[in-house]
Amino acid sequence: MKYGEYPVYDALGVELTHPVKCQDKTLKKGHVLTSSDIGRLKYAGIKTVVGARFSSNDIHPETAADILLKTMVGDYLRYTLPDESGYCEIFADIDGVFAFDPDRLKRL
Repeated sequence: MKYGEYPVYDALGVELTHPVKCQDKTLKKGHVLTSSDIGRLKYAGIKTVVGARFSSNDIHPETAADILLKTMVGDYLRYTLPDESGYCEIFADIDGVFAFDPDRLKRL
């Protein structure tokens, strides 16, 4: 994944990491720019966007979060995947103390 600021003329396929207001439409965080979006951005005078470009070897952040969360949670815990805010949540089904063994992550 290559994260950064992209000139609009080179932003086809970039996944936005911030919303962009463009004319009468807001392109939301997570939106992957299409050729139609590029034309709209150029017409609106927007020169750059901030986002991420993924290669075929990359693991998408939501997939990575799912892998990590499955490793972290155990019995009586459940989780949500990141939404448009980028946050995920871990919930306990019973009262207790959450203790995590970091070596579980090292085994990934």
